[in-house]
Amino acid sequence: MSYKKTRGSLCKCQYKLHHQTVPTYRPLLLAFPENQAMKFSILFFILLLACMCPVLAQGSYENCCLKYVVGIKKSTKRKVEKYRLQETDGGCNIPAVIFTLRSSRSFCANPQLSWVQRLMGEVNARSNNKRM
Repeated sequence: MSYKKTRGSLCKCQYKLHHQTVPTYRPLLLAFPENQAMKFSILFFILLLACMCPVLAQGSYENCCLKYVVGIKKSTKRKVEKYRLQETDGGCNIPAVIFTLRSSRSFCANPQLSWVQRLMGEVNARSNNKRM
């Protein structure tokens, strides 16, 4: 049996059958030698992994602040329920205070600003009053 690469999707293969040469046509993919089929399989596997890596990595991203708000309205300050501190470790680049509103929205503020320190104190006082 001999394999011949052609430009089309089929290749002409010859078989010896009862002392006669019978031309047959097979799909070109089957006519690839084993090492080329193996290269294709490896390439396909690598492409599959490359597509899956960003999907798997999305779960490891942290919920980090990338910038601060400049200021907020008094009405917004009254709606703050809680806050948490963001440290500059892992994937987070800036220190921040992340305030969470009653509507589950959040905003980030610079922890060194005086209004942020006052708001943190107010939120602490409100949460202590609710506990009592």
